[in-house]
Amino acid sequence: MYRKLALILLLAFIATLIGCTKFYYQSPYAKFKHEQHVDILFQQQKDCFYCHKLPDIETIVKQGGEIKMTSELKIDGKCHTCHKDQATKVAKAPHSCDSCHENMKIMKPDDHSNNWTELHAAPAAADSKDCESCHKEWYCESCHTNTVSTEALRHSRSFKLTHSTEAYIDPGSCDSCHQISYCMSCHDK
Repeated sequence: MYRKLALILLLAFIATLIGCTKFYYQSPYAKFKHEQHVDILFQQQKDCFYCHKLPDIETIVKQGGEIKMTSELKIDGKCHTCHKDQATKVAKAPHSCDSCHENMKIMKPDDHSNNWTELHAAPAAADSKDCESCHKEWYCESCHTNTVSTEALRHSRSFKLTHSTEAYIDPGSCDSCHQISYCMSCHDK
């Protein structure tokens, strides 16, 4: 008798857990709570497939098979359509990327290799909008001044006279932009 009651309570507990987590999708790319979004999307006459593109859905339906949601649904930047793009913005995205994105490393483009900081000038000059899809202006300005030109670095005209003092006060400030080999090209003695 008690075993049956314990089993029923356990099953009810598991069913409750499944029900509570039903609309919470934990992507490796972003934290996402469906309950915060579903009503708004449906009010705008957008269904699940607005975000979730399933390439074989017609084939699956035509064959009479069951549609199965996988844990790796690609949403192809749909979040930014409502949270970032000015023309379609519904709500402001959080200031910090890691409010939504847990692991920024897996989102890093393939061309951002270890020496990307040395190689990014040409692609950035060709299409800065591509950079702006991920990086804010302050990101560039952490090494460059108000322009993305590599010629307009953040050093003042008197830098050659004052940089030893600045480097002494904050030794780590140089390597935020420069490799140690850059400093050693003059300071090798």
